[in-house]
Amino acid sequence: MLERIMLQNLSPSELSNIFKSRRSSNFSWGELAYGFLILFGVVIGIYLAIKGYKRYLRYLKKKRDYSEFLRHCEEKNLTYHQMKILETLSKKYDVMPSALLRSRKELVRVTLLESKSLLSKYAANHPVYVDFDSNMKYIKTVFSKIKPADGELINSSQDVHVGTPVIVYKRDKQDKHPVKGVIIYMDANKFVVRVQGSLSSISPLLHDQENLNVFFNHNADANYEFVSRLTTHKIVEKPEVPGQKPEVEVLMAFTHSTTLKRRQRRKFIRVRVDLPVVINKEILEGKTVPVLIQGKIIDISNGGCSIESSTQIVGNVIVSMTFYLGEKPIENVLGKIIRTQNANETFIHHLSFIQLHNEIDAYLKYFVSQNIKRRV
Repeated sequence: MLERIMLQNLSPSELSNIFKSRRSSNFSWGELAYGFLILFGVVIGIYLAIKGYKRYLRYLKKKRDYSEFLRHCEEKNLTYHQMKILETLSKKYDVMPSALLRSRKELVRVTLLESKSLLSKYAANHPVYVDFDSNMKYIKTVFSKIKPADGELINSSQDVHVGTPVIVYKRDKQDKHPVKGVIIYMDANKFVVRVQGSLSSISPLLHDQENLNVFFNHNADANYEFVSRLTTHKIVEKPEVPGQKPEVEVLMAFTHSTTLKRRQRRKFIRVRVDLPVVINKEILEGKTVPVLIQGKIIDISNGGCSIESSTQIVGNVIVSMTFYLGEKPIENVLGKIIRTQNANETFIHHLSFIQLHNEIDAYLKYFVSQNIKRRV
């Protein structure tokens, strides 16, 4: 009753001020906005944290997948150009590169065989196959006309350079009659080998035209062998030289082959480098001898390396070495000398690593993947 009387005695302006003061004491827009901003910041922070975590997981997955991709490339003997095409497609369609190699749709077979007939087995409107179909001429140009450089893998006889020495022989005969020759001509359908020797040694190959074996070496890579068919030949008789057996020159035309067998296959991908190295210990028959041998690593892989040095090291010796791989120091790595080559007043020691630490092994894989263009 007292409050009602007091309110009745107040003027309208005084009543308005009282209600405004009560309203401002119970409710504040500033506090509400501040609370909303805090809540919004927390939500955004959680969202960014989840997104960053997913990106990190995807980064780890891509890193593991790329190692798997390199392993599959090594198994399938892919050239550097083929690997780059697959990497480009994987980025374009946002898929893991190894998926293109492990897919049942066999995209690699499409690139290797250069055949559009395989595309008809699957959905023709799939963007990957449309891309392959539209770029088939480019892929064929890369595989047929651009020869692999020294150290790059070969998948077809079309990749062999003109001037490469070869050996031609018949495998399924007791008397193989191998003859040496050199490739003097090549096009998209055939390659021509010029061989020299006695007619008696070359004649068996001319009669047995099917399933002739061709063997050659690709510089800084490995030996290759494939089976081909002799399509035609031309005999050019050479003038007789007194005191020597009569020889003939034969031009032999062969069909191309895509089923090359790579001999001396390496277990790990090896890349060319130029890294200073110091050998500080030699271990022979359990005895450790301190040494100081300087040299440089000329190629390296997860399995071993080759060291060029002016000092000769005895074979079957275990050495401890220290070097920098990029900016990362690699210290006290053990390696066993497998063999040593003498090259122009220097020695090239081929080593096999012994029990690499997991961290070093992982970093070495990453280093090799980043320098894959310099593979040997």
